[in-house]
Amino acid sequence: MDAVMRLLADPAEAFAQYGWYLVGAAVVYFYVLRPYVDGEVARRKLAEANDPSRRRALDEKRAAAIADRQASLDKAAKERPPPPKPKPKPKPKPKAPASFGGGGPLMGHRGGGSSYQRPNPRSRRPGGGGG
Repeated sequence: MDAVMRLLADPAEAFAQYGWYLVGAAVVYFYVLRPYVDGEVARRKLAEANDPSRRRALDEKRAAAIADRQASLDKAAKERPPPPKPKPKPKPKPKAPASFGGGGPLMGHRGGGSSYQRPNPRSRRPGGGGG
């Protein structure tokens, strides 16, 4: 009892004396015991899930739940009228062809006009050509 009290009084000394044993036990636990225990747990869970008596009871409950849900859906379908059919969309009318002569969005107006661009007077190129 006296040795235990001494170790509790000075934890640093206790770790210095017994620390490697704790590290070794942790390594053995994580790399040896834990995979074995996890495998056993998984094997037992799988065996329990595949137990025929348990599966039979669950299948009966599942079938009853599906039947109840189907009955409620059938009742709701009979009470509710069917949704109205969507009206067919009218066919779009053909648009008149755009006026020829170009212009485009850079001309500042729609349609008409010509593709001729006036020379920019601030241009440094000889002849004032834009570009």
